Amino acid sequence: MKYIEKKIENQPQSLSRHKSQPNSNYENYKEKDDLRKTLLIEQGYICCYCMQRIANEENMKIEHFKPYSLYDGTHKKEDLRLNYTNLFAVCKGGENSALHLYHCDKTKQDNLIKLNPSEKKLMDTIKFDGRGNVYTGNTELDKEIDQMLNLNNENLRKARESVVKSIQNSIFKAFGGKVVTKSFLRKQIQKFEKKENGKYIEFCQVAVYQLQKYLPKAIDN
Repeated sequence: MKYIEKKIENQPQSLSRHKSQPNSNYENYKEKDDLRKTLLIEQGYICCYCMQRIANEENMKIEHFKPYSLYDGTHKKEDLRLNYTNLFAVCKGGENSALHLYHCDKTKQDNLIKLNPSEKKLMDTIKFDGRGNVYTGNTELDKEIDQMLNLNNENLRKARESVVKSIQNSIFKAFGGKVVTKSFLRKQIQKFEKKENGKYIEFCQVAVYQLQKYLPKAIDN
């Protein structure tokens, strides 16, 4: 997971127009492709939970972070079904895989969780170990990662582990057994923090986290 900055003014014009109409709701919003495209651009074409690449609008789902079924204007809860800040792009969650490999919205379903990708303080607690496991150190949040989102399933863990190894190999290739320089690390961090042609590198935050771990012992140059 990585921080996603949500701004209401970024919502597509078609959604703004639709919300201004009487009796508007999520079901009768016919231009959802506009919303899908906007969400993908905002997120740099990666899933808001697992950070896997989403190639296009056909390979994603629209996620209601606060569940559609709960925040529908009934049961004393506000209606967030058309609230842009509650909407994200998610992958299809391994839908053609074995059940134990399902993840993201496929396992979250209508559960209410705290790990909101648009809350920076929470996203700053996300860590990745050398084997590709994602965790926070907070029992409640780690339960969400493991059980609600299943982000540490073997396929995702291995994919993140390969990113960790790639970072380690790139540093060794550049410096051998010598101490790495801060300028090298910052340049690499910038590469993963920025979008290229509108897209983040898949699992970009894993790379950023690993590179930042080297900074305290790096030398100036």
